[in-house]
Amino acid sequence: MKRLLFIPLLLSALTAAQVVDRIVATVNNRVVTQSDWDERARFDALLAGRPPESAQPTADVLDRLIDMAMVHEQLEILQYTRSSPEQLAAQALEIRKQLGIKDDAEWRARLKSYRLSERAFQRNLADQMDMLRFIDVRFRPSVQIAPREVEEYFSRNLVPELSAKGTPPEKLPRLRDVEDQIEKLLAERRLNTLFNSWLQSLRKQAKIQRLAAVK
Repeated sequence: MKRLLFIPLLLSALTAAQVVDRIVATVNNRVVTQSDWDERARFDALLAGRPPESAQPTADVLDRLIDMAMVHEQLEILQYTRSSPEQLAAQALEIRKQLGIKDDAEWRARLKSYRLSERAFQRNLADQMDMLRFIDVRFRPSVQIAPREVEEYFSRNLVPELSAKGTPPEKLPRLRDVEDQIEKLLAERRLNTLFNSWLQSLRKQAKIQRLAAVK
């Protein structure tokens, strides 16, 4: 009798596991599961300092997972060197500092509150770092900001914005005091534009299927 009762319970457990790990998207030969989607939403919420209950598997999160799948496919083709354990450890420590985590016990408690294991955190961090490093190596050398662009942003954007917010003329910054920050801002924008354009070309070539309703 006990054996007969065990079989339905086992089948019920297997069915529950299948529901949790159902495929929500495919990217060429790669799959994105519901658990991947949920986990990434919790990871993003943790890094952003948002409360755990804000972590939702939204369309934006799924799009990021699809983009990561395409990028990681390219990393394998190019045999790109992945982030080392030392690099991951250094970045994890920086994240802990930014979140105001004082010790390991507090960190474990924070991960638990987001229902993330250390392994899940490290896996998502590695995926993110690999993609960001690839973007930097692949596209950064193509980014060049001319002095004229810095001057135009200063006169056409920064000064008018500060004036509109009520900053008096005598308090407005001088170009030489902010030109480095403006150059970095414009470089990041240019970098994002190049990367997004490249992603668009990948999306056109890739076979992508979204199999889940998204918010």
